[in-house]
Amino acid sequence: MPAVFLIIVLCLPIHGVVNAQSSSPAQNEQESPNLPRVYGENHALDVFYGVSYSGYRDFVREFTENGSRWALDASDTSTGNNLKARKYLLHKMVELSNGRIETEVVGEHNNVVGKLPGYLPGNNPALIISGHYDSWYVSIGANEGGSGIATILSLIEPLSAYEWPLDIYFIALNSRYAQWGPFGGAEIATYFFNNQVDILAMYCVEALLVENPVALPDERAFMIYLELGDQNYHVSQYWADLGRVMSNNYGQNMIKPVPNGDLSFYDSRWYEHNVLIDRGYMSMIVPFESGADYDYAYRTPEDTWVNTAYRYQSGAEVTASIGASIAYTMSRAYGRPMEHDFSIEIDIGRSKTYYIPISTPTTINVTSRWFGGTSSFTLLDPDLNILAFNDYNRTSAWESTDVFSQPVVKKGIYRLIIENTGTSDVGYELHYAYDSDIDGDNVLDSKEYWLDSTLFEQDSDLDTLSDALEIIYGTDIHNQDTDSDSMPDNYEIEQGFNPRDPSDAYADADGDSISNAEEYILGLNPWSQDSDFDEMPDEWELAHGLNPLVNDAQGDPDNDGKSNLEEFMDGTDPQLAESAPLKIHWFVIPAILGIGFVAIIAILMHLESRIVD
Repeated sequence: MPAVFLIIVLCLPIHGVVNAQSSSPAQNEQESPNLPRVYGENHALDVFYGVSYSGYRDFVREFTENGSRWALDASDTSTGNNLKARKYLLHKMVELSNGRIETEVVGEHNNVVGKLPGYLPGNNPALIISGHYDSWYVSIGANEGGSGIATILSLIEPLSAYEWPLDIYFIALNSRYAQWGPFGGAEIATYFFNNQVDILAMYCVEALLVENPVALPDERAFMIYLELGDQNYHVSQYWADLGRVMSNNYGQNMIKPVPNGDLSFYDSRWYEHNVLIDRGYMSMIVPFESGADYDYAYRTPEDTWVNTAYRYQSGAEVTASIGASIAYTMSRAYGRPMEHDFSIEIDIGRSKTYYIPISTPTTINVTSRWFGGTSSFTLLDPDLNILAFNDYNRTSAWESTDVFSQPVVKKGIYRLIIENTGTSDVGYELHYAYDSDIDGDNVLDSKEYWLDSTLFEQDSDLDTLSDALEIIYGTDIHNQDTDSDSMPDNYEIEQGFNPRDPSDAYADADGDSISNAEEYILGLNPWSQDSDFDEMPDEWELAHGLNPLVNDAQGDPDNDGKSNLEEFMDGTDPQLAESAPLKIHWFVIPAILGIGFVAIIAILMHLESRIVD
């Protein structure tokens, strides 16, 4: 067995770690094989907490250190502070994304476009975050301009930590305040048209830092959407609602969705974005401060980052909610509903509310197991009517309880309220699931993906991975071992390895001195040092000619009376019999002593007779 093992090891292919450095974003797949590709996993929480209050504030400060960035006409965008700010943005986009973002300057007025490429082929819809980087001529624009740029910069790093299926654009518009402007929005609309960019959602971020001092706690910031009716709920309102869902489920519940018709100044304050709407780009959401009527620094020299009226927590919360919404949107998987899992603890007499965004008729399924007390569960519709209620006076810490399976029709935000009605703190493992239709095509998202559905039924290389999944994972649909590391793609995916990175063949996931590729070839478990659970490590069994896939702990190949497990515990060789110690029974000892005594007497008598002679 050891000889066979050595031959297998020597026959393994030799590969280096793929880590080529290149400034070409087109080679991202080769440069970053270890970045997680997102499919069927919800990273909304990680992205949400990737945005910090201090980091957001520092981006406002750092950006406005470029000074007033006014541009009265196109020529002003090529000089002075406007040019300085643009260079800053181009540098930060590349730096924060670790070289993954493709940057370009667009239009006569020099708009900055950064693109984080999605991994799916074809012309798929994109998600866009935009703000403007010019300022009013007497202001450095910390809130009016700077807060939107801080949103863009704050989201680049956490979003660049993953490979997403869809493109994400980060756009800094220019010349909003130019004479006879704005120009940035019109030039970007032309850019979208020329590049056939289909917009799934576009967050046009405005001033974020002034709160209405008398606003309710969950209305400290606005997500403004276009009123387009229930049939077009998915176009704009859904995305504003989704922002509120993320803020509630992961943050401090600060965001209120607001229809544009409720704000008398919408058309005049956001005329730049109306240019995009006029060009047919309706998937528009405008994150905005709730305290516009109290924003006395607007377009004044007082609009600086040290303004004591500014609440950076509002800006950071809105920013984090935008990022979480993008991550949530791209967490979907073909054939599966949207699913969420939460582990929480609720104090005595307290409750926790989760928001659920419903975009199509579906069924909300809720299951939970909880520890330590009694609980009640309530489901409210968007109008706060009770749809379902269950009160439990017993618990099971081991089995999940089917709490609800509630059909729903109305679009909007549903509320799931969990209340601890017992006399001790309670821990919960909560799961809920529902279907969605975020593009409003009357096909459930679980029944389609941003790929031809027939690809999920095809398997060109017969490796049990559909062609669609091969595209999603970035593997070769015509090769069962994309990275040629001796481990098939389906095996690597099953074991949590990277089928695009050959270096993991030489890694040792379980630390037993047997590489991952060797474990695969030998049929061992790469995540366990004892594949057959016989208390003898795989590496020791292989080194001593035993079978690490069979429980041979009680075997005795050298017939020395010691089992293989005993040999392992004693540090001896199970293939080599040790010399048995001499065993003398108690009744033999007197005989030996008697024989010795007689022999001594005989010798003495013999010596005496010789002396006499």
